[in-house]
Amino acid sequence: MPLDCPVGNACDVVKLTDLDPGPGLKDYNCGTMLGGENGHGGTDIAIRDLRAMRDGVTVRAAADGTVLRTRDEMPDTGVNGSESREALSARGCGNAVVIGHGDGWQSAYCHLRQGSVTVKAGQVVRTGDPIAQVGMSGLTELPHLHFQVNHGTDIVDPFVGTDRAVACGVGPRPLWTREALARLTPYRPVVLRLSGFAETETNVKTAREGAFAEGRFRLCAPKLVFWTEIIGAKINDRITLTVQGPDGRSTLNQTMTIDRDRAQIFVQAPIPRTGGAWAAGSYRGTVELTRGQDVYRSRTTGHAIADGC
Repeated sequence: MPLDCPVGNACDVVKLTDLDPGPGLKDYNCGTMLGGENGHGGTDIAIRDLRAMRDGVTVRAAADGTVLRTRDEMPDTGVNGSESREALSARGCGNAVVIGHGDGWQSAYCHLRQGSVTVKAGQVVRTGDPIAQVGMSGLTELPHLHFQVNHGTDIVDPFVGTDRAVACGVGPRPLWTREALARLTPYRPVVLRLSGFAETETNVKTAREGAFAEGRFRLCAPKLVFWTEIIGAKINDRITLTVQGPDGRSTLNQTMTIDRDRAQIFVQAPIPRTGGAWAAGSYRGTVELTRGQDVYRSRTTGHAIADGC
């Protein structure tokens, strides 16, 4: 694993390598988990938010090798900084470490946190050695690690390896170790990434800041909103937001249908309130995405507190 956090808990695989040589999109499972990006050359593993980034998530060498080059001066502002997307594209990888593994093999680690790179060119590293921390530098909208493997001039998807003996699915000899593969699978065609409660209408940028990570809101809050961020929504997907109050009764049940493919979508809904204040206790929010016969589900809990009232 090229980073420390547990996939599916504090981390999510949000984008895969594009294996279609033409204008189409195809990941290793014959899906399109590519964020709409033709020619994407690696595996993107996102951490929860900028708060987690500031706490620190370690990036590690995926295999023995020698550091070939590094960059460590770019700020962790991504596309929200002063540089335009066009200007950033020349250094889209952001802060980075590139490691050579012999016989033309290289691994690259992109979007690293400014000032976190702990290795230098010419340094020998071993599998699992810490080399940096996850950041949001370069051409990116969220804190994540872009991990890429090259053999010569060819990009190699570590889920497939060099032998594509099956049309879809993990290859017979993937580059990932058995342990890493177990943490990075099963394949998910859609990611229900973040969800939570806020005291007012919000947006994806604020959510990615980690402003709601503690999951608390005031009993006297004038409004309560349940929100979610979803990666990889498709046309005709149905997204349902439900909330149960402390007494187990439903306080929100809202469904929307997606009108087009969306690499990322942010959905929120106000929770109706009766009476002067919210009931004390825990509120359970559930996000469900229905695609044909498949249902994907995530849950989060918010806690009403008296502080600040």
